[in-house]
Amino acid sequence: VSNTITLESVLPITFINFSGSETPSGNALSWKTLTEKNSSHFELEKAYNSNQFETLATIKAAGNSSSFRSYSYLDIKP
Repeated sequence: VSNTITLESVLPITFINFSGSETPSGNALSWKTLTEKNSSHFELEKAYNSNQFETLATIKAAGNSSSFRSYSYLDIKP
């Protein structure tokens, strides 16, 4: 019997990348996934300090996917 937990069993998503950039309209966030398993949404949060977070948005996820998916969000109040 093994008690080893792999990352794949913990996270239902395989991320390819996550990036952010400053634009004249706000901070543009984007990320890509390679696979998703039973994922419902992404919850984007902003940290004001190490203990205080605010939810910016809830982005609907693909649910189940074995192909590249792209997501984005524009934070207009950075």
